[in-house]
Amino acid sequence: TPLFEKLRARNMETDWTRFDCYTPVFDHDTLSREELAELRERAFTRYYFSPSVVRRIVRRFFWT
Repeated sequence: TPLFEKLRARNMETDWTRFDCYTPVFDHDTLSREELAELRERAFTRYYFSPSVVRRIVRRFFWT
């Protein structure tokens, strides 16, 4: 696909087992793979430890 060809030019990962929602699989224009991983981790932590999400998870698993 056109997107695949565009990303292949950006040193795209060739190990298909690494294509998950956690591993950066191509080189970004301005961010390193380490920076992308750090941003992903911060976003997940910020979302999943927000009071509203914690409350929803606790209700789902302990009061249903």
